[in-house]
Amino acid sequence: MGKRIRITEEQLKRIVKEMAYPVSFDMDEMTSLRSYAARVRYCEQRLTKIGAGSSRIVFAVDDEKVLKVAKNQKGIAQNNEESEQWKQNYDCFAKVYDYSDDGIFLEMQAARKAKNSDFKRITGYDFDVMCKWIEYTASLYSRNRRMWGPSISPEYKQLFDSEQWQEMLDNYSIFYAIHCYMCDYQLETYGDFQRLSSWGVVSENGEESLVLIDFGLSDEIFANYYSPRMRKYA
Repeated sequence: MGKRIRITEEQLKRIVKEMAYPVSFDMDEMTSLRSYAARVRYCEQRLTKIGAGSSRIVFAVDDEKVLKVAKNQKGIAQNNEESEQWKQNYDCFAKVYDYSDDGIFLEMQAARKAKNSDFKRITGYDFDVMCKWIEYTASLYSRNRRMWGPSISPEYKQLFDSEQWQEMLDNYSIFYAIHCYMCDYQLETYGDFQRLSSWGVVSENGEESLVLIDFGLSDEIFANYYSPRMRKYA
């Protein structure tokens, strides 16, 4: 009888993870490459690219997850922001399965890109209403409340203060999760929440839900990578 080979729990997780990738793909090899361009090129030669932005490229891994690879320092910062584990306590964010401590890559829950019709069908409200509610909530909790309040019309204030809306807030998890997050951290920057492209639709246990799939923008990242450029062209 052959000798039994024992593997650790960490080794088992690594084996299961690597099974989702093509045989030609090795995460250690990819992360050992010294330049952003070399790492992106390595992934492009072995995985299917499904999205790209100014800072990161997204590759399909399997039906459950995608791989986000940084292509510049801004991408590193955004991967690090999305990998903050405390965000996983809020149901409005897509699940993060794995990430590198240096921000080179991040594995996230796969989702279908959300459309306005998804918001209407799942929540009962258009995406535009969601954006107005984000501004309204920011006017209550943001550290810079004054920049948000004036844009809210009396009609929307009446809706968001209504008993009907409060009942929806109490019973629909995505709104409750966003409300808790904005209340807890009082951020000034909510750009990710107000871009339709930041949202995705996931299906779990036969039920669809909306989640943020792009949430790498924080107050600090906005100040370091966006705000100076905006002031330059203001």
